[in-house]
Amino acid sequence: MLACLRSAQFLYPHGRGGIVVELRRRHDIDAQCNNKEFVVTKRLTALPVMMNKAFGTYREATQYWDEEVAKLLDTGMERRDSKIVGFREEG
Repeated sequence: MLACLRSAQFLYPHGRGGIVVELRRRHDIDAQCNNKEFVVTKRLTALPVMMNKAFGTYREATQYWDEEVAKLLDTGMERRDSKIVGFREEG
């Protein structure tokens, strides 16, 4: 299961699609799983493209999330924060 900790949506200036950047924490019920705890996901809304990067600590993950958000703001994209939903299963 994944818990969304931070989420931000950015729209392209021309209005066609955008990018969503999420910081999520993985909650593994299976003790044999060897997954990292925190995942930063960058999704393109117009295309089915998703990029994930895993981190072992919250500090590393938030630093990377902040850097990605700053890059998108520097390119002139409009930020529209989305509501944090909580837990969901993802396959």
